[in-house]
Amino acid sequence: MPTPRGDCKSAERAGLEFPKVGIVHKIAEMKRRSPPKPKPRYEGIFMGLDQLRARLDEWDRKHPSDGKTGWEGLDPGIARAVKILMENGVDTCQSCQGGPGHSYPEPTVDLRGGEGAGWKALGVCLDYGLPVLELRRVWTVGRPDRVPDGRPLWQIVFREQLSPI
Repeated sequence: MPTPRGDCKSAERAGLEFPKVGIVHKIAEMKRRSPPKPKPRYEGIFMGLDQLRARLDEWDRKHPSDGKTGWEGLDPGIARAVKILMENGVDTCQSCQGGPGHSYPEPTVDLRGGEGAGWKALGVCLDYGLPVLELRRVWTVGRPDRVPDGRPLWQIVFREQLSPI
């Protein structure tokens, strides 16, 4: 029987089979026999405030900045409000300092939580003297059925950008 020249594909075309020995074949066989590993459970929306702070601190350690505060991932015109809200137990999920080229026209912080979450956040902002313009409850409307998606978000809108941290 002739010996094929080239790669394994040419050997397969010639109808030759090679013995399945070696570490590569053993690892492949072990993977086929072993049950799949369970995927880690996503904890993003079930995360407590302490876990969130720990993750933010871990991210800051892994991604050192050029001397900025630990909140450099946030727009500077809204970071102070987000920090105050988080330090007072409010679950923020998104923020924007507003203006041209930003997600919102005015400085806004989105919050998660039940019926009282927005009122708690409003109280914290007023206690710290932040320039609140509006408190909103927002539902997104999905396509193609045009029905509100999931749970609503709270939004706190500020009159102006805040001073940096």
